[in-house]
Amino acid sequence: MNPILKTALAALIAYSSHYGMTKFYTTYCIPDVFWGFVQGSATTGSPLCSGAFTVMTQTHTAYSTILITSLSHLFVDSMGKFLERKEV
Repeated sequence: MNPILKTALAALIAYSSHYGMTKFYTTYCIPDVFWGFVQGSATTGSPLCSGAFTVMTQTHTAYSTILITSLSHLFVDSMGKFLERKEV
C-alpha cells in the first residue's frame, strides 16, 4: 500500500475515533446542560467515561503526531529539492 495512503488512513482512523469518543463523552458523561454539571460530578469517574477520556487523549496525541510528522516530511523534502536546484 502507498505510504501516503497509509498515513491518510491512519489520520482518518485517529480523527474519527477521537470525534466519536468526544461526542460520546459530551453526551453521556458531561451533558451540555445545567444538570450536566451535577451529573458530570457523578459520571466522570466511571470506568466507561474514564476509558472514553483516555481514548480521546491518546487519539489526540496520535493525530497530532501524524500531522506534525507529515508536515515536517513535506518541508524536508521540499528543502532538499530547493537545495539541489541551488547547487546546479
